[in-house]
Amino acid sequence: MIDHLRQMAILALVVDEGSFRAAAKDLGLAPSRISETVSELEAYLGVTLLYRTTRKITLTNGGRIFYARVVGMVRSAEAGLNELNALSLEPVGALRLSLLAFLAAGWTRVR
Repeated sequence: MIDHLRQMAILALVVDEGSFRAAAKDLGLAPSRISETVSELEAYLGVTLLYRTTRKITLTNGGRIFYARVVGMVRSAEAGLNELNALSLEPVGALRLSLLAFLAAGWTRVR
């Protein structure tokens, strides 16, 4: 299952972007590699997830059901990562200010 999480995230990106080419551009990969990844996921599941034509892709009925679950998983994972990143963005440590003498009058040192 864990081996297929990346494939699921790529499927969600393909559907969200509307094409293999756009998803490939976002990930910095070749469109053929994105297509292969989705095909590998379909082979693992034994279900066709996308109808492919030269002009567009659309979800199959099974693809719609699976995509709804996958996109929820991906968004939940992204939210978790964003929450962790927000923790590391909070200021830490001492803040030191340099002021001109006449502005500093009346300020006391805080520790």
